[in-house]
Amino acid sequence: MDVGCTLGSLIERKGVVGLDVLPAKRDLFCQGDAEFIPFKDRIFDIIVAGELIEHLLNPLRFLRECYRTLKNKGLLIITTPNRKSWFEKIFKLSAPKGSKNSLIRKMITSRQLKRLIGYQSIAPPEYEPYGHKQIFDKKELFKLCCSEGLFSSGGFFTTPYFGWDSMVGRIVSKLKCMVHSVLPRNLHESMILVLEKVDEK
Repeated sequence: MDVGCTLGSLIERKGVVGLDVLPAKRDLFCQGDAEFIPFKDRIFDIIVAGELIEHLLNPLRFLRECYRTLKNKGLLIITTPNRKSWFEKIFKLSAPKGSKNSLIRKMITSRQLKRLIGYQSIAPPEYEPYGHKQIFDKKELFKLCCSEGLFSSGGFFTTPYFGWDSMVGRIVSKLKCMVHSVLPRNLHESMILVLEKVDEK
């Protein structure tokens, strides 16, 4: 299951069920809430939650729902922004809603600047960075996902967020890759956590 699948990252693949709060015209798609997954127990082998957990009011409830709907030894793959990344420390784009807007953040997220540099987001407004409810660093993410004994860690990876398809976007992506190559992992932008469901007794 691909949770938060409106952007179509996996939903076009055979055998993948999509779930999102936003409507989508696709086969094997279900509109619903990730915190109340509308599927039976132990039905999925893998659940992918790409750039989702930071948008949820109650991410722990979502994790419990994933545990319920995954088969034993099933995998949950989560990607989410790193609150302590170098990019976040400079621009603070992922600050939760209601937090203080810095001048840099206002400039970076302005429509005028996006139009000037040719930025076109494929994400709906609900997915924009300033719609995040809470942002995690590596330690916080592990604590959230593994504290209740539902999941064990199966791997942790990091990656930069790549730019959009324009000349400026390609330049930004190359610069980010260069920065990531010299920085420690705890300052990288995107965190990818692979979790394995602990067998139900």
